[in-house]
Amino acid sequence: MKIISRLWLLVFVVFFTSCITRKQITYFQDIPGTDTAKVAENSGLRTAVYEPVIKPGDILNITIMSLSAESNMLINYPITNQNISTPEKTLTQATPGFLVDAKGNIQIPLVGEIKVDGLTTNEIRLLLTEKLDKYIQSPTVSVRFSNFKITILGDVTRPGVYPVPNERITIMEALGLAGDLTVFGLRKGVKLIREENGKNKMYKIDLTSKEILNSSFMYLQPNDIIYVDPGSGKAANADNIYRILPIIVSGIGALAVLMLYFK
Repeated sequence: MKIISRLWLLVFVVFFTSCITRKQITYFQDIPGTDTAKVAENSGLRTAVYEPVIKPGDILNITIMSLSAESNMLINYPITNQNISTPEKTLTQATPGFLVDAKGNIQIPLVGEIKVDGLTTNEIRLLLTEKLDKYIQSPTVSVRFSNFKITILGDVTRPGVYPVPNERITIMEALGLAGDLTVFGLRKGVKLIREENGKNKMYKIDLTSKEILNSSFMYLQPNDIIYVDPGSGKAANADNIYRILPIIVSGIGALAVLMLYFK
């Protein structure tokens, strides 16, 4: 029985031992020095406040308040219907907000059509406050995304769609939400799919380099998609399993038969 136990131990080692090294899974490998202050200085980390810009298809939650309760009721009414497909049927879900149309415009009561494509939520707030001041007394405007979400797929611990309530998230924070990459995830070729000017574009990001800290991809935009390719180590492990498993199982079976025969 000791021999059989040792054979099963060998099976476990073959399955879960790979050629993955520490260098393949360590982030920001090219940041020099060990002193914390020097690392921060050399990393080039962007500390400026990041604000995502509005694109067609976004839904904005706009709240307008004034000294007049009647004006408040008149202005804060819109909802946008979205069709959500499930395996069973298609559902219609009402999402509060103003839908940015294909031309990058929204329709605001009293104000009419305004162009918001390419603006930040703060810029829209200032623009609406200026325009509404002609119609209502002391307007106070709040503008937020209603549909800020990111999608994380591939070789991560918890793939899925994640809402971003604070409208500001880095790629590292996003991967943290998904439980980080597995040890097999390819850190040098993380794919970022982003809609730009009505077209989907794909970029490759190297998480092992400090350059990501100061790149335009450090902060994610609404509806960004992150995909992590599985590394060669995972493929090699799977290949070992399919090649060696039948041999080991056959050997264990033959050994068990012999032990019963000579018992």
